[in-house]
Amino acid sequence: MSIPDEFDYRLIWELQEDASKSGRTIARKLKTSPTTISRRIQRLVSERWIRITAIPNLKLLGFVTNAFIGIEVRPGSLDQVCDALAAHHRVHFVGATIGRFDVITWVLLRTPQELAEFLESVIHKIDCVNRTETLMVVREIKRTHGWISEQDVKSF
Repeated sequence: MSIPDEFDYRLIWELQEDASKSGRTIARKLKTSPTTISRRIQRLVSERWIRITAIPNLKLLGFVTNAFIGIEVRPGSLDQVCDALAAHHRVHFVGATIGRFDVITWVLLRTPQELAEFLESVIHKIDCVNRTETLMVVREIKRTHGWISEQDVKSF
């Protein structure tokens, strides 16, 4: 496995911006051949540095209720709670935390009513949950789907 270099970061940046760009288009922008682009993408994917995937427009698909849920759990039950949350299809992120909550999770649902039902039928039914706090997003200011920023690319 090779560590990504500056060229790989530039390539990843281009793919994050629009993964449907042709290899020829990316090659022109990065001043290399389409074959080089294809080989680099294959290597990055096969070594699991990147994954090419479709990102749906969730609002157009009707998923407009977006919430973060902070969860306090009984001591010794962190893994049990995290596993139960991670198994649910509406849970898109689960993270063990240090601070006010033991777990933070992110859910995306169609309506506030679905959120209320999710809290009641899923989270509050997990035996080891002591307390929750739900933060429903009412206006999304920024959401990115890439983790490499233009500044990261320029820092090489």
